[in-house]
Amino acid sequence: DVDNYTITEVIALAAESLNTVSENYILELAHMSFVVELLESLQVSRNTQIEFLKQIRIKSADGIRLVAEKADLSTLQIESLCKLPTLYGDVMSTIEEAKKIAEGTDFSKAVTDTMKSLDVKWKAAGYSGKELNDKLWEEFSKIKETFWDAKKERAVARFRAQLDEKTKLLDSTKKNLDDLQYRLTLELKNTLKEDIERRIYLEKAAVENLEKEIAELKMPDLNAASLEAAMSMIEGTARSMGVTVAE
Repeated sequence: DVDNYTITEVIALAAESLNTVSENYILELAHMSFVVELLESLQVSRNTQIEFLKQIRIKSADGIRLVAEKADLSTLQIESLCKLPTLYGDVMSTIEEAKKIAEGTDFSKAVTDTMKSLDVKWKAAGYSGKELNDKLWEEFSKIKETFWDAKKERAVARFRAQLDEKTKLLDSTKKNLDDLQYRLTLELKNTLKEDIERRIYLEKAAVENLEKEIAELKMPDLNAASLEAAMSMIEGTARSMGVTVAE
């Protein structure tokens, strides 16, 4: 198996190579676990796995092919392995970009569009053989699923907050309307009645607007064919709860 010592040995080799070019180097480590798991699945010796890692590091498809042929791997396995160097430039960068987005908390339209565009980028990278392609696609799909689940959760929370706020405001407005309609039945001076009638008119308009806004929010859940049908459902629910609905 490829253990921590093996991984450290390969990293040290990469660092040593970079140091010969410049002391001010940056060694970027990405998806080492994926590569290690892939090599382990080949069931080759430890020395062969190290040779593969060396060739992958320098992005040598020819070197990978030689090591694979010596290890007597199948044609399908060889072709899949030889595509690893190009995948690191396309598919792996796509996975990294998706992972960075999924780890964030920005669900704006711009970020969402970027996540959607990664599917196009993935397809443009080309097919890498069934075994390798399936492994990479599984990882990519899980990352995307994390993002979309979080975005949906955020949207649902925002919807519930809006609905609760408007429902409370509607209840309060209807109570005010009931109170005004009761006061109108009392014997009051004409000027006071006129003021109450004006306020009743405004409260009725407010109730109608709030019911419309709530119906628009709840239309998908109500499975209504139209906004009017959704409003009728809400009014019916209100009447069944003993709430007076203004005509």
